[in-house]
Amino acid sequence: MPKRIHPTTPRYCLFCKKIIKRPLRPKSKFYISWKQYQKLLFCNYLCNGKWRSLNKTGKNDTNWKSSLSKCIDCHKLLNFRYNRPVRCFSCYKKFKTGKNNPNWKNGKRFDKSGYILILKPDHMLDSIG
Repeated sequence: MPKRIHPTTPRYCLFCKKIIKRPLRPKSKFYISWKQYQKLLFCNYLCNGKWRSLNKTGKNDTNWKSSLSKCIDCHKLLNFRYNRPVRCFSCYKKFKTGKNNPNWKNGKRFDKSGYILILKPDHMLDSIG
């Protein structure tokens, strides 16, 4: 069984080491319960934020997945984390051209006058590309 802390034992803030006073309940003249008081780790939300910024960043964070992501094509380190495979911007531009683009319409385009232009790069009168 865990050692029980006596209710009158003072609690100390993890960050500034000050004694945590037993606060009042919101919109009430009564103090919080001794059970809630024993769960308090910080004297206020500022100490909590400062302690988290020092101790809960990077690999110490509970949501840390792994190191930085790498591009799946050129293996360049990216400066953000993803749970799925990603590409750097230059590889993404190369990958999302032509048939790999989600907006690809099989090389068909409508002209102003209503003609359908079909992409044929090897055609002798090709002017579009």
